[in-house]
Amino acid sequence: MASASKGFRWSVVVFVAVTLIYTGAAYVYVTPPPRESLFRLYVLGEEQMFEHYFPDENATVKPGVVLRWYVGVTNLMGSVQCVAVKAKLGNATTQSPNGADGTPAPVPALIELRRVLLNNETWEIPLAWKVTEVRQDGDVVSLVLDMNGVEVEPIVHAISGDNFRVMFELWTLTPGSGDMSLGWIDRSSGERRATWLQVWFNVTAT
Repeated sequence: MASASKGFRWSVVVFVAVTLIYTGAAYVYVTPPPRESLFRLYVLGEEQMFEHYFPDENATVKPGVVLRWYVGVTNLMGSVQCVAVKAKLGNATTQSPNGADGTPAPVPALIELRRVLLNNETWEIPLAWKVTEVRQDGDVVSLVLDMNGVEVEPIVHAISGDNFRVMFELWTLTPGSGDMSLGWIDRSSGERRATWLQVWFNVTAT
């Protein structure tokens, strides 16, 4: 009788262990880990590829020459999102956007475009821009630009016209605040994340 009792108890232990294993496996199968929520931001050249950003691949821009780029945003947040893309002009010493604390570059936007994006939707923005005027005071060069037909005069300048950069920042509507801010809140971690891009160029007056 004692042997039979031990055998019964052992069978119960094995049954419970197997049940727990299968239950755990089923839970993992039907409850996948939370997906990372994010955006993708990219800039394409005139042929909508990751190349040919400048005529003849020469990053020294001449006044009046139109550059055609495409700025793309893909919403992978799992929900509808209100987004904005800001283009800014910087130089080698301009503070870059800080994705860690959500601080944007401290210069005004040249142009800002907004749109509501469905989940998994990609928004590709044609951007035609040119240098309309080069102003020089000694070695200091400043610019007047035309972006998608809007003339802007950035506050940024560069020595000898070298090392300008166009920065693209992705902003989103912060839930519950009604305000747009750099980056987004990751739904799995609750942390703020940000993405931004830049393209460097030089300018010649002739």
